[in-house]
Amino acid sequence: MKYGILSAVSRDREGLVAKYTDHLRQCGANLIAGHGHALGRMFVFDALFQLDAADWPKAATGYGDAAATVLEASAPIAFRDSKAQHYTLSYIEEDSVGIVSTLAETLSKHGASIITLESETLSAPTTGVPVFRVKMELDVPKHGAVRLLREEFATLEKYKGWEIGFEPDMRAGLHVPATAPYPPSAAASAVPPATAPADEPFSEPPKWAVISTISEDKPGIVAGCSAFLAERRANIHSQAARRIGDRFTAHYLFRATEEDMAAIRHDMSRELADFHPKLSDATKPAAPGDDLRLELTVHALDEPGILAGLTAPITQFGGSIASLSFGAYPGSGVGGTPLFVVQAGLLVRDYIASRHIAAELLKLEKDRGWEIDYRPAKQPERSTP
Repeated sequence: MKYGILSAVSRDREGLVAKYTDHLRQCGANLIAGHGHALGRMFVFDALFQLDAADWPKAATGYGDAAATVLEASAPIAFRDSKAQHYTLSYIEEDSVGIVSTLAETLSKHGASIITLESETLSAPTTGVPVFRVKMELDVPKHGAVRLLREEFATLEKYKGWEIGFEPDMRAGLHVPATAPYPPSAAASAVPPATAPADEPFSEPPKWAVISTISEDKPGIVAGCSAFLAERRANIHSQAARRIGDRFTAHYLFRATEEDMAAIRHDMSRELADFHPKLSDATKPAAPGDDLRLELTVHALDEPGILAGLTAPITQFGGSIASLSFGAYPGSGVGGTPLFVVQAGLLVRDYIASRHIAAELLKLEKDRGWEIDYRPAKQPERSTP
């Protein structure tokens, strides 16, 4: 058996997750862990899978127009370092260039590893000012590093006016033995509304792109990439990053002037060589729509085709996946069978389509014995700077 990681970036549209996961299923692959996120009008998807060595050539291709990378990986390891201190970091403040770079460099300096990272750009409810939100799960090597990080964050709060949350992650011990966080969406937030940011401070309409990296997991990956973008005056709009297997994948949706974008294209292969970067053209995120926002949670004894089966009715009735996290938890099912858990944020066009999806999910629950919870999404909490 071999293990592999798929990392794909494509224009967001209905049926992408179904397409990717069904292709892997037809190749004989078994999904172990992964996530997917809508970044503006793009969709990024990362998955750790297992399959027979003879089937590897089939799984290496077949992803349509997506910018897809398939790499061989080592056998899965524990998702979290059991010897480390587990912490969460949160930040929300008026948007500016270099926020992620500054935070990531501070963490890297003290040996802290970013396990999961999500960020988004929002509009403040009353003023409309762009607000940048970051949430991370961290492994900090020792208590001394925790103290030094608290001191550095206090300095940033004092001199930059930032508000940084840095607290112990009380749930971390629940998923030390597993190859994915528990729940799979740990450190993720509710489905964020799409945001159509203003073009300021650019004097001309900016170019949009997604830069994706995949590399061996080590401290400094996010710091290196975000610093690279900040040095070339790029503004990160949203991102998704996560340890997956023995690798770390990260995707950054950003905007930059045409001149700076050209510099990024020219320099990234040299400056980010260790991270194997890829750049995909994107478009400005759309303004929020009137779609219904729903959440889907599934618990099932692990078997091939779970994700493909779940996404079929969603695609059939015009729904789309805004966020997705999944993982297999060894030995937690009946008779030692792994438990496969899926959490997804969905956008559905209207109540009629939602009722059809609910009916199809109920059939799956009865026919396959899966435990499915399909419900309206909670409204995300937002702060006004």
